[in-house]
Amino acid sequence: MEISLDRKNGIPLYLQLKDQIKHLIHIGVLSSNDKLPPERELAEQLKVSRNTASMAYKELESEGILLSLQGRGTFVADSNLVLQQESMKEKLLRIVDLAIEDAAGLGFSWMSFLLLHKCA
Repeated sequence: MEISLDRKNGIPLYLQLKDQIKHLIHIGVLSSNDKLPPERELAEQLKVSRNTASMAYKELESEGILLSLQGRGTFVADSNLVLQQESMKEKLLRIVDLAIEDAAGLGFSWMSFLLLHKCA
């Protein structure tokens, strides 16, 4: 796994790391169920703080791209599961968009639409 970080470009190191891991998955260098190095080891390799590696892993995990298993390590999530989650997210966003459009057609602003939902 070849990762290099640019300390001079102004982009936080954890974001660079996160983007590079995503890229390695996208181009097939990393595949579903591949084990990633522990945070401490990755941090040492890249000469960054462990917190940098931890933040990148945590964000990728929250996006469903990585899976951390207590005592076993961090793995690339099953790509089919990630695609399924993305599909569900896109479907939900379409439903919300349609509901806002319908509410606008009935004379509601998007803010009143949100408030109406809270009151229900």
